[in-house]
Amino acid sequence: MFINAGTDVYLAEIGASESRVGETIGRAARYREAGADGIFVPGLSEPADIKAIAAEIKMPLNVMAVPHLPPAKELRKLGVRRLSSSTGIPQTI
Repeated sequence: MFINAGTDVYLAEIGASESRVGETIGRAARYREAGADGIFVPGLSEPADIKAIAAEIKMPLNVMAVPHLPPAKELRKLGVRRLSSSTGIPQTI
């Protein structure tokens, strides 16, 4: 079993934009300590934020396909290990 915990910090725009990286990293650490194997961060799309989060969370990062998300090859280089369509594809059609 793989537990992929999710946080809506970006999707729900929780807190100030400059605090979201730190908030996401903190939540990921708590989820990891509770037994999660990965973290899903829907709404995360800025390359600098993706890279910062992936570098710190110590588990696979999963993002949701949304408009303006970097291409899959770039996401891989930034540290993303899973790309989910979720509701992103039907919402863009």
